Amino acid sequence: AAAGWDASPDAVPRERRFEVEPFAPLDVHDITVPRESEQSHLYLTCQGIPVRDERRWAMSVLITILGGGMSSRLFQEIREKRGLAYSTFAFSGAYSDAGYFGMYAGCLPAKTEQVREVMGYEFDKLATAGITEEELTKVRGQLAGSTVLGSEDSGSRMSRLGRAELDSGLFTSTDE
Repeated sequence: AAAGWDASPDAVPRERRFEVEPFAPLDVHDITVPRESEQSHLYLTCQGIPVRDERRWAMSVLITILGGGMSSRLFQEIREKRGLAYSTFAFSGAYSDAGYFGMYAGCLPAKTEQVREVMGYEFDKLATAGITEEELTKVRGQLAGSTVLGSEDSGSRMSRLGRAELDSGLFTSTDE
């Protein structure tokens, strides 16, 4: 009550907020944290999409094709073909009013610039040439499989239910 909340038994919950603020202007810059290390950690990141954006399903496909496993473009090109990095992947996160997208690679400091160039090339290639039907078929299977496997233990199922409640108040079934 001291904080301004109605703590009475008949208090009405606050309505959900679904409005989306316009994106803030981008502050594009490089950050380098120099350290004596045998490995560099390279992140290329940018704004993503909010959690209720309908493009979130396409974002899942993009992340998986670009860097979501051993058959992904980043893994194949950076690690397998060129041997430039120990680890590489793509990632995203979404909140009610903002999101992020990024690519990561852990490599030798001397390989950082070469890895950055390949990451940029793969990202540009994805944007200009799109994806193949074969990639889409593989990704559909991978995402469907991980969704089903992710609902096999009660902790994962409860986390999914909780996240759905927090994000939108709407639950999407596994079949959907």
